[in-house]
Amino acid sequence: MWPYRVVASGPYPGISLVVSPLVNGLLADALGRWRENRDRPRTYLSTFWGGALFAFGMAGVRFWLMGAADRRPGGRPGGCSAPPDAPIS
Repeated sequence: MWPYRVVASGPYPGISLVVSPLVNGLLADALGRWRENRDRPRTYLSTFWGGALFAFGMAGVRFWLMGAADRRPGGRPGGCSAPPDAPIS
């Protein structure tokens, strides 16, 4: 992770706290079903709730860290807040 935004924030801050867990939960559940169909045990992370909680935690930490980056001196809220000394190309 970078300590600054790589892409400017979109019109709905925090949307990743909803979308990311849903998508990751569905993909994790599909992986779990695939494993079960091949007579392999299903891990906790390969369930809908396991994948969704993992993604929610990651999105929450990312949201929190990017909010902290916007509040620091020199941070540019809502925009691409690359380090002030970064070269412009």
